[in-house]
Amino acid sequence: MQEYETKCYQALLDDGCRTLFPINLLLQVSTNTDACRDLLRPWTRYPGASNLEDWQMFSRQLHRWKEFRKWQLGNRRQMVGFSEYLNKQQHEFGRMGVAAKWTARPNPQQAIRSQWEDEYGHGQQQSRNGDAAEDILSRYAEGTKTLLLNSGFVQPFELHADLKQLD
Repeated sequence: MQEYETKCYQALLDDGCRTLFPINLLLQVSTNTDACRDLLRPWTRYPGASNLEDWQMFSRQLHRWKEFRKWQLGNRRQMVGFSEYLNKQQHEFGRMGVAAKWTARPNPQQAIRSQWEDEYGHGQQQSRNGDAAEDILSRYAEGTKTLLLNSGFVQPFELHADLKQLD
């Protein structure tokens, strides 16, 4: 399981995510979750109770990170094309060591296409009304600033069109 968590950690880094803790703490965290309770708190399933799976943070963080990226694209009315999605999935399957399992399926590409359609709604998130990408990003940035200011966040920040450049 530590090997899988290590792969998830690397996937997070490759996509520009800041991980919950450095990989060199994984052994310590996995063997003594109670001592690391404060560190693990943001990602524990049941914060008040001890759970044997609490140390598996990177896989949980990777799942949430992917959901966040999908949400970002949707709010910017952008979409990942199927060929890009297929390439990313195949790369991810290889990294995680499950490529053989996926290719053994009756029609793996169709299964991935169905997953892509479920995630991206047959392209419904593409720009509407001829909106230029810059206009969409500008409106998104203004909405984000308003939400953050209403939450008490006052530090300056800048949104980039390239999602991987964002913190």
